[in-house]
Amino acid sequence: MSTTPDRFNYLFSRYTSNQCTRAELQELFDQFRKMEPESVYPYMDSLYENISPGSAVDKIDWDELYEKITEEQQPVRRLFTLKKIAVAASILAITTTAAWYLLSRSDKNKTSPPFIAATTDIPPGRDVAMLTLADGTQVMLDSTANGHIAEQGGIRILKQADGELNYLPQNGQSNAAGMLNTLSTPRGGHYRLTLPDGSKVWLNAASSIRYPAAFNNKERKVEITGEAYLEVAKFRNLPFYVQSPNGQVQVLGTKFNVNAYANEPVVTTTLLEGKIGLTTSFQKTPMILEPGEQAVYPQGNSSQPDYLNEIKIQKADTGPVIAWTQNAFVFSNTSLAVAMRQIERWYDVDVVMKGDLANEAIMANLSRDIPISRVMHKLSLTGHLHFTIEGKKIIVTR
Repeated sequence: MSTTPDRFNYLFSRYTSNQCTRAELQELFDQFRKMEPESVYPYMDSLYENISPGSAVDKIDWDELYEKITEEQQPVRRLFTLKKIAVAASILAITTTAAWYLLSRSDKNKTSPPFIAATTDIPPGRDVAMLTLADGTQVMLDSTANGHIAEQGGIRILKQADGELNYLPQNGQSNAAGMLNTLSTPRGGHYRLTLPDGSKVWLNAASSIRYPAAFNNKERKVEITGEAYLEVAKFRNLPFYVQSPNGQVQVLGTKFNVNAYANEPVVTTTLLEGKIGLTTSFQKTPMILEPGEQAVYPQGNSSQPDYLNEIKIQKADTGPVIAWTQNAFVFSNTSLAVAMRQIERWYDVDVVMKGDLANEAIMANLSRDIPISRVMHKLSLTGHLHFTIEGKKIIVTR
């Protein structure tokens, strides 16, 4: 038997006031799982208008949760709409929190509110990058005026107003194929790049891409460290290669993400569209990926047996993988250790986890445009994590 709107509102109201019994909590998030995201809107609308002052829901940043679910997002620097992802993740966050209540309290004992201590706040990352030209000249893009900033062998380099670098061939032949440029971002920075062939690159924090100012007529080849999302222009007779530590991706035209940070235990390559072949120093025969698949392999250790360095292909939820390109963190059963490394790179902080927390799974959908205190507040709503901000250090405890 389905839950009526009045019953659903009643259950949700009891949940937000921390009064649900175990049976009511189970009924509430069982109903969430059955509902389409759009059908949640009227319930949220009604509850938002009728929140009682002083109730436990006041401890939740309800306005932001409400806006994430109901507000149409502006299509700025966006690859896909995050509306459905935001709704689903918000609902999951609610049900996950409810599950923690089930696990961590009895009906007679209430949990204390989440605790976040901060001496200072830390702003989010922004458009920051350094361009190194072929002759070694370095250009700090965040402090350089928009417009024409350099020329490499007949290729004009333009800085756009929205954090993007463009390489534009001019009329006539270019001799820039041997001129290697490097675009690099620090922790707390990201940038976008349009290569001379029209391929687009999103570069995450603490990452780099090395590429020629113009490609030759045989192949297109770039090298990356850290994380990059690429939309490769299609030229059937001009293959595109992406070299990362211990791996190479070959494509003709496709959309994919490569995460090759040195402090991650594995390299992941996730395909959204097209087809790619992946090889490593331990896997010489190309492994073919289809859309929606992800290749995972270790950074590479010649001292261990080859089978431990093999590429593993698995199905991937691509939304969380590319959420960073849309200025969002989407954690879906993500280990706390992995999530905190993302936080470290984006906010340029160091995270210290005290106790056995590294493998703790979390679920959250968070904007990357908010100060770190608000991120920590959202993560603390599970009720079992406490965060302390001390300068550029984040301390996580139970």
